[in-house]
Amino acid sequence: MTRLFALPLVGALILGLLFPFVAVRVSTVSTALLVILMLNAGMSVKWSSLSSLAGRVREVGLALAVGYVFFPLLLSSMATVVLSDEQFLYGFVFSTLCPVAMVAPYFCRLHGADADFAMLLVVVTMLLSPFIVPPVLAMIPTASVSLSLAPLARYMLILILLPLACGYLVHRLLPGMVLIFNRFEGLINSVVLGLLFFSLFGTAAAKFNTSYMPVSEIVALCALVFVQDFGVLMLSRFLLKGLFEPPVARALVISLSMKNVAVAAGVLLIYDPRASFAPAVAFVAHAVLFGFLAVPVLSAAAVGRR
Repeated sequence: MTRLFALPLVGALILGLLFPFVAVRVSTVSTALLVILMLNAGMSVKWSSLSSLAGRVREVGLALAVGYVFFPLLLSSMATVVLSDEQFLYGFVFSTLCPVAMVAPYFCRLHGADADFAMLLVVVTMLLSPFIVPPVLAMIPTASVSLSLAPLARYMLILILLPLACGYLVHRLLPGMVLIFNRFEGLINSVVLGLLFFSLFGTAAAKFNTSYMPVSEIVALCALVFVQDFGVLMLSRFLLKGLFEPPVARALVISLSMKNVAVAAGVLLIYDPRASFAPAVAFVAHAVLFGFLAVPVLSAAAVGRR
């Protein structure tokens, strides 16, 4: 199943284009889908080792500096050069500031990386995003909407506290259920991500008519989202080389390359559907990246395993 991880994702994107109004209906449960992804990730957490993660301030600090200062500045600078549509720019900048994707620990396990550290990055970046995203987006002179901290903070807390609390209770009360989740972790991630891609990508397609947009603008946006995934994957490996033990370095490389753009797509579909098209297009790059990482034989060198 691992090698076919991207198949439901690609199929979901195609179906989203073909049946956008069905996707609009499914989008009403997009938050629930994110909760399931977080619960699935939490099932593999080693709760007994969480206390040791508290002393990893250096690694977390560097990850935040690289992933939420250096790369967003670099990508946003590139976007201002190649994008003329102000709402596309707004949506793309939002996507660069999203938390680490919830499936990062799963891909870390596939590559022998520190999955517990990746999970820590998921939680930390989700907690910090409400304090980072609104003020940074407010600095964009042509910002079409103004996001407030409180609703975004409540959204992040729902996505963190509910799944982790459920995961902890299942670990304590139903250990056999944990084994089932772990056995089918890849399948659950693939199917739930497929539903999420279908709902948000299809909804964005339904609310935005690309026929009125120059092809060059869409091509530029597609190039940017692939740079955001694959460019960050390659460059972060170069930047972090030799700074940490290999499992930690691989966890950082994998985590920094995948942002939870579903957060940006879901929020902007409410506030500014046109701007949501940028993070929605990022699902295409994610489908390719996840398929690439799901085959360690192909991607081992890219994440520093060789």
